[in-house]
Amino acid sequence: MNRTIARRTAVIALGASLAGGGALAVASQSDAAPGKVHTASSSLTVRSGPSASAKAVGSLKKGAKVDIKCQMYGSTVKGTYGTSNVWDRIGTGRYVSDAYIYTGSDGFVAPKCGGGNTPPPTSNVHGRNNGPAGPKSGSRSQKVERVVNAALSQTGKGLSYSWGAGGKGGPSYGISSPSPSGYHDYNRFGFDCSGLTLYSYWKGIGKDIGPATSYQYNSGTKVSINKRQRGDLIMWGSSGGGSTYHVALYLGNNKIVEASSPRSSKSVHVRSWSPNESGVMSSVVRIIK
Repeated sequence: MNRTIARRTAVIALGASLAGGGALAVASQSDAAPGKVHTASSSLTVRSGPSASAKAVGSLKKGAKVDIKCQMYGSTVKGTYGTSNVWDRIGTGRYVSDAYIYTGSDGFVAPKCGGGNTPPPTSNVHGRNNGPAGPKSGSRSQKVERVVNAALSQTGKGLSYSWGAGGKGGPSYGISSPSPSGYHDYNRFGFDCSGLTLYSYWKGIGKDIGPATSYQYNSGTKVSINKRQRGDLIMWGSSGGGSTYHVALYLGNNKIVEASSPRSSKSVHVRSWSPNESGVMSSVVRIIK
């Protein structure tokens, strides 16, 4: 029996029990959907984010019924229903792999988390990926806004920090495990810091600023941090630029957008920032003149 048929057969039985023996309509994309845990072991781990390496925040017994609030892409898991990178949010900060849930479909049966804009992984790419370049025309202010909007478009999608992930084509899976800080990011979907800024400039103005912070530090004009402007790159590293380890996009009013640890569904975010933070370099990088 193929995977889809098995899931549909199971969900009919589930629907009957949930509806008191009546027929269950297939859940629409605008509604939450029912599901049922089906594991080989006695329980299924509930995670804090859509990743098998996210923090365990609970467990569900085999056969437990769940209400799927929304669904999103995350790390790839091999489970009862084959291999899947779909994750089901069953509550605030509570996710389970769809590979272990009866839903009646191999795809989405509930709304997509984050408003439905989370892109699917493309060909399970690991590391820097490719994508169409954005337009190069426009005034300086227009270019800055396109770059900023490209970065902001990746927030609120549940994307994790993942070492080596993301690039010109948007989010991707991480590279070698463990990362330099000891994390296993190979199956973690999202961006690292320079992957997000690379995507933002490529999507915004068709500018390749390089795949790592060391390249991006040399991709534009150095300007005193006291003269920072919206769209500049904020860098962390040694004062002389011999070593860099983090980058973010400056939004103005002492706010930045970045991909940063901790690894969670909120790793790509906007936050308040200060030039006095530890490691912040004395110059910003201005790419759009």
